[in-house]
Amino acid sequence: MYISRRKHRLPGEGGEDARPAKKTPAPVKEVPIPAESAPIPEEETPVPEKETPAPAEPEPEREENPPDGPVELIDGREADGPEILGREPEDDARLSYEEFLAKNPKTGALKVQAFLGMRSLPVAEAEVTVEKTLADGVHVFAEAATDPDGSTRDLPLPAPERENSQLPGSDNPFAVYRVTVSHPGYVTAVFSDVPVFAGVKSIQQVSLLPDPGAGA
Repeated sequence: MYISRRKHRLPGEGGEDARPAKKTPAPVKEVPIPAESAPIPEEETPVPEKETPAPAEPEPEREENPPDGPVELIDGREADGPEILGREPEDDARLSYEEFLAKNPKTGALKVQAFLGMRSLPVAEAEVTVEKTLADGVHVFAEAATDPDGSTRDLPLPAPERENSQLPGSDNPFAVYRVTVSHPGYVTAVFSDVPVFAGVKSIQQVSLLPDPGAGA
């Protein structure tokens, strides 16, 4: 009987046939970081913007004198402006003609416009008289007749210094006149204390009414 004397090596024992087993590294588990321990990014505090104050609007320059442009007063009322109250600036009845001219060295203008009834039709050939009662009598300063449009020409009249109209409480801001408008067949219209300013054209509108007794 044959008996083998060769030793059989088991796997893992020493010898040339023994090879070390390769070790597989164990997988690394990723552990999530709790939200509480996660770093919180710092929030930037917004810097409030500085409010730049709006530039102050310059105050309008006050005019020492009225403008030289055309200014019209219609029935004592400036167009789109305040009403100018007709009043006697002082007791002109105590002044003579020469004294009145000395107190009114400037010139204003007056235009009269005559219409029929509710200003529907112009009245031509109406006689217009501008006068004033002074200490030495009644003085006529202008006379005119209306044209086919019912208007007179610009009538120049004495007026005080323009600076007086800019002073509050002035005793003599304008001159006043009595205006009479007459026409055959119509009732005569009379306007007292019509104001006239220096360098200003005033317009006095007149509504003439038919005279019932004219045809008698």
